[in-house]
Amino acid sequence: YEWALGLVPGGTQLVAFTNCDLETSVDLSKYILRNGYYYVTVIAVNRAGVATKVVSPPVILDTTPPIGGDVFDGITTT
Repeated sequence: YEWALGLVPGGTQLVAFTNCDLETSVDLSKYILRNGYYYVTVIAVNRAGVATKVVSPPVILDTTPPIGGDVFDGITTT
């Protein structure tokens, strides 16, 4: 397999196509990513040399912490 990371579907703006052998996951923690939309592209090639390319739906990175609030269960009144 080869994989790439981009800002648009099929893009390689952040990580060019990189061989990952038969691994099924990649650690992205070594890349400095900001909040936004990212696309992962994977290319697989079989023994006959036929390649298949797939692009992920957008992966959304949002490191904004949640805003605290109250939870109302509908039973308890205050």
